[in-house]
Amino acid sequence: MSAVRSSTPAGAQAFWARNNLLPAAKAMERTGEINLCAYVDGQMAGLSTARLRDIGFLRARMAMHRVAVEPGHQRVGLSSWLTVKSIEALEAWSLAHPEEKVMGVGAVIQAPLDTRERPLWRTGLDLAGYTAENEQFRVAWFTHAAVN
Repeated sequence: MSAVRSSTPAGAQAFWARNNLLPAAKAMERTGEINLCAYVDGQMAGLSTARLRDIGFLRARMAMHRVAVEPGHQRVGLSSWLTVKSIEALEAWSLAHPEEKVMGVGAVIQAPLDTRERPLWRTGLDLAGYTAENEQFRVAWFTHAAVN
């Protein structure tokens, strides 16, 4: 498995189309949010994106993390690997761009119920609350985080 910090927009769009994840217009928009891509045998097997958002109940600006993995690679820990590496990359980016005031990574977990019942994961994303749709909201604070 290998990772790169960016991918061609066409490569990411093909990944999303191949897996029926996003309509073409959304895929085009999301290419600007690519954080990391994972390749297995030279083919994209998963990717993560991040969008900066102010999260009111946390009183902090967060990089909202999304991850998508090819069905054949979901059970081999690729999603967790992408999440851990994405948190590392986003923290480094946050330190290099203090003007953005990004204090951590947030994620809304839309996984099957059996994987959502654990309050702690080895990815560093810990349970912080629930959305209006009863989906878990998880967060990993950066070491330099400060909350207003």
